[in-house]
Amino acid sequence: MNSNSEFEFLRKSFGVLQRIASIEFDQAKSKWSTLQYAERAFESVHIGRSRTNENKRRKRSKSEHGRSKYRRKNLSTSDLLVYSVSSGGEVVEAIKCAVAEAQCSLTQIREGKHPNFRDCYGFYRIDDDIDFTFEDIPDSLRKTIKNCEKEKQRFIDKKLHKANEFEKDWEFFMESWNNNLMEDRDLKKQVRKGITPIYRQKIWTYCINKRVGLKRNKNKDYYRNLLKRNEGRSNPNIKQIELDLLRSLPNNSKFQTFMSDSVIKLRNVLVAFSWHCEQIGYCQGLNRIAAIALLVLPEEDAFWCLVAIVEHILPKDYYTNVLLGAQTDQKVLRDFIMKLVPKVYNKLEEKRVDLSLFTLSWFLAVFVENLPVETYFRIWDSFLLEGDKILFRFAIAIFKKIEEDICKLNENPEIHAFMRIIQRSLYDHHTLADIAFKLGPFSKKSLANKRELYLEETKKELEEWKKRESRNKTIE
Repeated sequence: MNSNSEFEFLRKSFGVLQRIASIEFDQAKSKWSTLQYAERAFESVHIGRSRTNENKRRKRSKSEHGRSKYRRKNLSTSDLLVYSVSSGGEVVEAIKCAVAEAQCSLTQIREGKHPNFRDCYGFYRIDDDIDFTFEDIPDSLRKTIKNCEKEKQRFIDKKLHKANEFEKDWEFFMESWNNNLMEDRDLKKQVRKGITPIYRQKIWTYCINKRVGLKRNKNKDYYRNLLKRNEGRSNPNIKQIELDLLRSLPNNSKFQTFMSDSVIKLRNVLVAFSWHCEQIGYCQGLNRIAAIALLVLPEEDAFWCLVAIVEHILPKDYYTNVLLGAQTDQKVLRDFIMKLVPKVYNKLEEKRVDLSLFTLSWFLAVFVENLPVETYFRIWDSFLLEGDKILFRFAIAIFKKIEEDICKLNENPEIHAFMRIIQRSLYDHHTLADIAFKLGPFSKKSLANKRELYLEETKKELEEWKKRESRNKTIE
């Protein structure tokens, strides 16, 4: 390779690296370090070559040599690279531009401003089907430009092919699907594959109306009247709602400021629900559910989605002060884990790890902000159609998927740390869904029986907790 082709190769490598950085945001900083490593490697090559002219340099005066050394010491990496090569001016300038663009892109990624690093819902775009991983990047950088371009094109072609096939499958299904067939098994089978964003709004709306359609049709302007009728009234939930608005989806560009359109709609939905269901009012977790609904549905539909989940899909008392329904479900889940993933259950019991420290938040927020975005959207697709049993299916599937890893851990803190990290790394929603839907039938009757069994146990525990709290206050 001559100087020009090497520079061109480096410039192309920057483009490949930036493409990869768009796929895994969490590793962007590390990847930028790799880019700098590549730059330094090229720098070493050219400095090495420049030393072949050392005899010529020795002819310079000591003072001139000293000034040159000082200048080189204070140059940036990019400038030093330019300084070390005497030819290829245009290519050198291209390199400097590429470095500047890469630095600018990284800054934009950090600040969440780069439009190309967001998906259609406003989240950082993360792709789990990439052909090569971060560990492969150094090898990719050593290849020729031709191989780099082939590799990048293969990745793009594969993704486009998969997306096109998936969308064609849904397009064919939607053409043949009859909305009047309420219990159409084909719909359930199709939704279990995941819903393409193109049709997600339509399918979610269908699922919601299936549960609250009659109530909604009787009160067509119910949502708007609810907000209008209670405007200006004192609401004890407002303070907590306001505190939670920007915490709902912190990594989503649509929920970053109080004056953003999505945050205003979220406030409306949560306030309206607090008036609609005064027994609950507001509970942390509802903000995340409403926020996800707003990413897919119009404001009023998002409100009814929240109503459908709280009042129809999940059991009663899920979001009360003591989270009675949600706490009961943790015992039901523990029972399922004991039977279906016994090795994990035994390990957690042996190390005295409380399962609900992780799984309670999974259930309360329907996995939002606990799993990667694409994974919990996949769960929501089936959850809205099939109901709360989907929570158990995917919770069990997670423990089945990480069974071997958990069993290798020996200490309680290790397991806690592992669970915090691994749940954010479950990008492969295809495998997770396969596990979840191969667990066998989850009948509503068996689930109801388990809940009834553990409900009384949970109530007793809560009563004992209240008595202890009361005694502690008396002592104080």
